[in-house]
Amino acid sequence: MKIWRKIRKAEGQSLVELALILPLLLVMFVGLVEVGAALRNYMVVVNANREGTRFAARGRWLDSAEDVQEVFKRLVASAGVDQRGEDLIPFLRPNDVGDLPANTAIAVTYITVSPQFDGVGTPDPQPAVVHGPWITGTLPSGATPVDGASMAEVARQNNEDFNREYFINQGLLDIPSEDNFIIVEVWYTHEQLLKLPFFTELLPETFTLYAQSTMRVTLDSRVD
Repeated sequence: MKIWRKIRKAEGQSLVELALILPLLLVMFVGLVEVGAALRNYMVVVNANREGTRFAARGRWLDSAEDVQEVFKRLVASAGVDQRGEDLIPFLRPNDVGDLPANTAIAVTYITVSPQFDGVGTPDPQPAVVHGPWITGTLPSGATPVDGASMAEVARQNNEDFNREYFINQGLLDIPSEDNFIIVEVWYTHEQLLKLPFFTELLPETFTLYAQSTMRVTLDSRVD
């Protein structure tokens, strides 16, 4: 009888301990699920951003706002699709798709620094030009945080210094250096996966993931 009472007492104690620890375990589990989903989506956004930047850096899609649409398409396509029932829905949606709202904005900025030379080959400083930003979707803050004018001026000065130094040390420049580069930004509206009441009160139900990449343009493709 005493042994049975001890067993009952141990079982009761275990139930109390489980009742105390179970809410904490559930919070940790849900937290892991939500953080994992956010990290997964962020990696998709970052990879798509880099793919779009690499595509744009080829220099063949930067002659007009219409051509830049190809960069947008490539970036969206590289993020893949989600299956909703029998439909395949783009993961990144700059525009509404059926009853699903848009969740993405993309901005492309192209900066060109093209030096000129006088008759004897001396570098002649030329102002850098900022093309864009070309935007699809709606920016959360209403504007891109990229300061194209400041970046262009820094690039122009660095390029000018390089060309002048090369000219002084090497003589005439057969192919002067140019510093043309592309900046691609992506904003993605992430939603909590489970949307449990406790977490929706503790954290925002939706928040914005942001990725930015910069790459030099490898082909001579100036925007008129």
